[in-house]
Amino acid sequence: MNEDESETTGQRTDDPMLDHACTMRIALAIVRRQNELDLRLRRIEQALKLGGHANFPSTDE
Repeated sequence: MNEDESETTGQRTDDPMLDHACTMRIALAIVRRQNELDLRLRRIEQALKLGGHANFPSTDE
């Protein structure tokens, strides 16, 4: 399989460094997203403790 085919089929060569780099990129993206969600949850919990008054974007759109 040549490089052009691997891009369209989603298959990669057996390159451990490439696998490691992809795994690390995915892991970092997951950690970033988890941090964003944790921050949002803390803001929501804090707003609820303060009686529900917080500056959140409207979700009624």
